[in-house]
Amino acid sequence: MLHQGMNPNFCVTAVTCITPVEFERLETMMSTMTGSRQPLANLLRRKLAASVVMLPSDISSNIARIGKRVTFSVDGAKAISRHLVWTESTVSEGELPCTVTTGLALLGIGKGQSISFADERGELRTALVADVVCAEPPSDGTPKPAASASKRRDTLRNRLKSRMRQWHHQRAIMALQCLNGALLNDVGIARNDIPHIAARVVGLNVSNR
Repeated sequence: MLHQGMNPNFCVTAVTCITPVEFERLETMMSTMTGSRQPLANLLRRKLAASVVMLPSDISSNIARIGKRVTFSVDGAKAISRHLVWTESTVSEGELPCTVTTGLALLGIGKGQSISFADERGELRTALVADVVCAEPPSDGTPKPAASASKRRDTLRNRLKSRMRQWHHQRAIMALQCLNGALLNDVGIARNDIPHIAARVVGLNVSNR
């Protein structure tokens, strides 16, 4: 049960590290919950606000991500292992979707870290990540061409880098737009130049977007 005076939607602890694709999926999920004050919606808002967006290659292998098998305990109970997936529409035994509070809370935190969150009934829970391993994809035994796999990785990496620059561009625009007119004038920035200034800061060529 919650302690007296504690915010039932309180969510804190470890830094959340997610990929641009995961961040985009969370934003899409949030768009379907606009105005909601349910525990899942409040947890989702905090996840989006606190997340550090990184390329998959830069995220530690010990971070709980979609497609990984996470061993965790809740409130000190016996540890269990679940395969982290996006939605519960096709969830099977042994899988934990991010459309429930426990799955969403675990997303993006690392081995040895804990996170406190309100569950679907509004009761405070604390989840501790004990281990994170890659879930082995099914194989048909056919060897994959190394060159082709390398090319796909390079293509995906370039696409992710582009998305990250665009994401940081939007964040920079939002930060500059929060400044009042007097402060913008002091630093020599016209309000209609903000998108171009923000683009230069993050190295984005807006003319090619």
